[in-house]
Amino acid sequence: MIVVMHASCTDSELEAIQQHLAARGLAARLTMGVERNIIGVIGKIDPDLEGELGVMSGVDEVIRI
Repeated sequence: MIVVMHASCTDSELEAIQQHLAARGLAARLTMGVERNIIGVIGKIDPDLEGELGVMSGVDEVIRI
């Protein structure tokens, strides 16, 4: 799963996503880009996670891969 953050997301919004993933036992790999930041999610992903992340502050799109 890839979480695409809004171009204007804050460090605290990024941290909140990473903490949420860690609480569910998942690893987060942050990639900082010029225009956007993305978080790669590694681990056994629950089907409800996509909806949970999609409504969190700073998230633009959640892509299940």
